[in-house]
Amino acid sequence: MLTYVGPHDDKQIAAALRREMLRDGQAFYIHNRVRSIDQAAARVRGLVPEARVAIAHGQMPEDILERTVEGFWNREHDILVCTTIVETGLDISNATR
Repeated sequence: MLTYVGPHDDKQIAAALRREMLRDGQAFYIHNRVRSIDQAAARVRGLVPEARVAIAHGQMPEDILERTVEGFWNREHDILVCTTIVETGLDISNATR
């Protein structure tokens, strides 16, 4: 895993997400504000339009959250834009945070 600390840079984000997809991997994109998570997902879709992007957060109805996470697990999505809900024990070995 490579960690980069620096100012927000759309080109770096797009490159990192594409690298994961090129290695046939998946990625978590952490955005910890539920009220603006849809905008964050739209931004990710704009940066990497070829990616299949889904959203997950703890305020979603349980059945939708479960289907979304299951879809990510089953590789129906390339990027999961989510809150720190992934820290509650979501373990998807193919995904990088």
